[in-house]
Amino acid sequence: MIAARRNEPEPGAAAAIVLKYGDHVIGSLRREPGEASPVSLWYDEAWRRAPGAFGLSAALPLRAEPHRGGAVRAWAEGQAPFGPARRAALGALSPPGARLHDDLFALLSQLGGDAPGAVRLAGSPESRLPRPGYRRLASLEAALASLETAPFLLGAAAGLSHTLSVDEPHQTPVAWLDEAATETGEPALALALYGAPSTHLLWLEPAARRGWLETRLFHLALARAAGLPTVEAWVGRSDAGRRWLLTERDDRAPRDGGWIRLHRETLLQGMGLGVEGRLGVAPNAPTALEEIFRWADAALPAPTRLMLLDVFLFHALIGAAAPFAHRIAFRLAPGAGGEAALALAPLSAVDGGGPGLAGPERRFPHRIGGASRPAERFTAARWRRFAERADLNPTFLLARLRRLGVAIQAEAPKVAEALAEQPSVESALIRYAARSAAAAAARALDRLDGADRSERAED
Repeated sequence: MIAARRNEPEPGAAAAIVLKYGDHVIGSLRREPGEASPVSLWYDEAWRRAPGAFGLSAALPLRAEPHRGGAVRAWAEGQAPFGPARRAALGALSPPGARLHDDLFALLSQLGGDAPGAVRLAGSPESRLPRPGYRRLASLEAALASLETAPFLLGAAAGLSHTLSVDEPHQTPVAWLDEAATETGEPALALALYGAPSTHLLWLEPAARRGWLETRLFHLALARAAGLPTVEAWVGRSDAGRRWLLTERDDRAPRDGGWIRLHRETLLQGMGLGVEGRLGVAPNAPTALEEIFRWADAALPAPTRLMLLDVFLFHALIGAAAPFAHRIAFRLAPGAGGEAALALAPLSAVDGGGPGLAGPERRFPHRIGGASRPAERFTAARWRRFAERADLNPTFLLARLRRLGVAIQAEAPKVAEALAEQPSVESALIRYAARSAAAAAARALDRLDGADRSERAED
């Protein structure tokens, strides 16, 4: 059961969640009732001494003493749904006629069998559970219909224990066990049970957001064409007209005929900030963005810093909404002394403008320039001042802007034509997204270069 009062577990509730990497016990999350931070992290001694051992997060390095405080809670929050998805998950787990109270610890103990990243969260002894495995979906149509009311397909099968750090409930982890399609041309998908790793995410397009699928598909493809790492994505339409998007997970990889989990964390987890922290679920003020870049300068290797910068500049140039901090992730590899080396994980979504996401208040460039100054109105002087506040090299920043802006304009029409050939895609919406992105980049560069010419003339 989920606790009725914050930090006060119900009688019989789990006091610890075991953290496992493959067959290795990493350590445990433990309740700290009555403390300011209700969760602590304890690394197992055998794990700390194991070759290739790593910490859960760049903010939580290996050590003998337990970790307490905001960084632990930030990591735990980054393993669970939030916002509407959290409320929907609690509703799905509630017994008939009751409503479970929100308790992050209890939620993870129930849903952590297939969690983000490489670590599984076991709320009960795994010796009592059946072996991990898969159950093929007999009907994609039925699964899509269930997603309209059952977030993450919770309750669809015994042994379903998965969690995502998302605020959109109409999606679910699934396993694509082979590349073969069914006779109808749909992918052959399965549910991952009892902690087996899922491999992809299945999204149901919201009925009230026509164009959402094309916008997401196009911006992923455009980002990849511009040189950013992204996951692969596929689209389709069911016989009943439901439209779906299937994307690779950024924390899974094929190996030896199966799948393995990859160690990763989100930007918020790496910074030790939860979804309710100062950055929220998206950077929402110029000072927040500057803080991100200052953190990156201290925490990330140079290639990763450059790629992270390009992610933000790409969003700015296409006039997109903010790249949500829980969707920017880093893969962690063991480094010297157990410290983690971070590399940018493939983007699983680009939060773009276009159909269904109109409105200047949603546009990321305002986060840099203020409420009245989107990127297309930025002069070179404004970009330089922003770069200086964020401890970035202004000349280098302007060069990256121009390189990305030129690439966006060149690649947008080619990407649109390639996607428009797919039978389940509405080609008019794809071409609209392409024109919008290319025009936004052109306006931004015109403003940038025009201001540069004026400044040189004045000199």
